[in-house]
Amino acid sequence: MWATSEGIRVTAPRRVAYATIERALRANAAWLCDQLAAWAPAPPPRQGDLLPLGDDRLQVALTSRARPHFDLSAGAVRLPSGLGDHDRVEVLERLYRREARRRLMSLCDHYSDVLGVQVRRIRISDPRTRWGSCSTSGTISLSWRLMMAPGVVAESLCAHEVAHLLVPNHSRAFRNVVDGVFAEVGACERWLSEHGRALLRGPLAAAEAPPLVASATGERLVSSTRT
Repeated sequence: MWATSEGIRVTAPRRVAYATIERALRANAAWLCDQLAAWAPAPPPRQGDLLPLGDDRLQVALTSRARPHFDLSAGAVRLPSGLGDHDRVEVLERLYRREARRRLMSLCDHYSDVLGVQVRRIRISDPRTRWGSCSTSGTISLSWRLMMAPGVVAESLCAHEVAHLLVPNHSRAFRNVVDGVFAEVGACERWLSEHGRALLRGPLAAAEAPPLVASATGERLVSSTRT
């Protein structure tokens, strides 16, 4: 049994009686409640909260006639003050999706040029079990929530999925292709494994996740392909 963003999942052999499963759930009730609490959506952002956008932290600015947008020059997320909590969350998601399409498409274009492949379509979605995928038809799907991760993490996912257009599996040959264009995939995968839950909970939770650093020296991790 384990907790996910969608609730509790329990698997058991067919021969196990429902009463046995129920006893196990009751015995682990406190632990399961703690796990569910850790998956609970973060509260809607308020005035002055800091939200992540790649490596930047932008302050929420609520004004009566604001046009919703990321104001990078001012370090702000501008939103109308009249929005309710639910509407504010929806507007923010639309902003993140729009930015994801722009940034992730550019990164995929870069790695398709590097690897000499063609990306037929990029789809921005919200999968709950994977951050990206690549179909045999050449369509790459990426989570908009990558916009709340460090920029190098989003880049690593783009390099990973574009590489699948050359090698459609996770063999050693595939790893060699990825490592040849992006040196720090392993560190990015570890960051997502440790902090991906925060991205699923929302911007406020994601803002608490640490930046990605290369080593104990504290230097920020950068891709070997960036200029």
